[in-house]
Amino acid sequence: MKKNLIIVIVAVSLVLTGCVALTTTLETTASTAMPTTVSTTAEPSLSKAELIERFEYYEVRFQELYESEEAAAAPRRKTSTVQSLVVVDIPRGDLPEEPDWDDPEIQPDPEFFEASILVLQEIHDALVACVTLVENQLNGVEQADTGFLIRIESEEPFLEVEYYVYEHGTDFNPNLVSVSYSMVRFDLLGDLLSFEQVRESRVDYGSWEEHKRYYDRFVENGDFTNAYVDMLDETQSHYQHFEADTEEVFLWTSGPEGAWMNVTDNARDLFASVGFDASDAVTSVLLVYGGRHDALLYSQADGSASIRWNLYDVAGWNIARVDDYGAERILLDDVVLLEDFEIEIVTDYYGPCHARLTVEVGLVTAGLLDLSDYGLSFTTVAYDTLMADLAAATDGAAAIRTTHGFSGVPETDREILLALFPCFADETIVAELWD
Repeated sequence: MKKNLIIVIVAVSLVLTGCVALTTTLETTASTAMPTTVSTTAEPSLSKAELIERFEYYEVRFQELYESEEAAAAPRRKTSTVQSLVVVDIPRGDLPEEPDWDDPEIQPDPEFFEASILVLQEIHDALVACVTLVENQLNGVEQADTGFLIRIESEEPFLEVEYYVYEHGTDFNPNLVSVSYSMVRFDLLGDLLSFEQVRESRVDYGSWEEHKRYYDRFVENGDFTNAYVDMLDETQSHYQHFEADTEEVFLWTSGPEGAWMNVTDNARDLFASVGFDASDAVTSVLLVYGGRHDALLYSQADGSASIRWNLYDVAGWNIARVDDYGAERILLDDVVLLEDFEIEIVTDYYGPCHARLTVEVGLVTAGLLDLSDYGLSFTTVAYDTLMADLAAATDGAAAIRTTHGFSGVPETDREILLALFPCFADETIVAELWD
């Protein structure tokens, strides 16, 4: 958050109307005890210390969740004793073992946790800095050159914080005017932590403006949703949803040049990404087989096809020639294979062991895909299967998109995304802070 702000005085008696609090009847069963210094049925509002204590409970729990995910991920990389000395031939059997792909992966990306933790730390500092902190009212905060308006509401186990930060001019741009809004909401769904976050940024740089909205929702079981809408450009939006139980991902992203869609078919360990141009015609297709194992990657665009094979799934070679300068090769005894291919081999942990080739689409044949043209054997994905999936992704992309609630019409899809947001910045408050 920018620090060189000029404070704008706003009456703390203003009441936020842009976000309506939700209520829940779920009991708290978390392993970490929720602070219960005041009954939720008591008439008086919680004190500043009690409100901060309740916020810290969720702040710490969110931090611990991130740390536990990081720790669980660490052992998944299995190391090897193989040492690369510029150029070395390594027997195939001495390459690192493949990890246990049944282990759950971190969802969402750790960067989400890291960024959200920074937001929570900033909120915590603002709450502490309040001279008085009245529950469910806007409270003015001044920290050095930073100004906040902040509201906190807590009704066990629910907790919500909304805050505004505003800026009029900087040393680098005296014409800049900026108002940002954030909402974080914690709740417990049974014993699972639920976290929601809304961010909204409005900036006038003097020569151009921006107005963007973001929404994230994360549940401790791994379910994750995020959305983005550019309020000044109806062509730009983004949506992604991940279901932890099924490990299914759906992504829809649009921009001025077109759109992209990602879907998963976990019954077949197949991931597909389809690109559309501005007229909604399919322009590119990416297919990845094997789930986390990543057996085959096939991408097609502009008449060109790029194919990447997992060499652990290829039979007919027994030596990996590793070169610190990047010119890796595979061999059968002393015969170099796939000389026209790009080979990548990592030996210090189980990592890429791939062969890649880019050709014209018309040159993709069964003999190329199964590598029989090169004296090898790849049977994980059949040529007919690839062609059928390629046709299905190309011809059926619009229907798949529709089943997930999107039309491909930017104006319509933007309204669909905005309906997901639980709240927006209060326009009256934004106007007060903007002037």
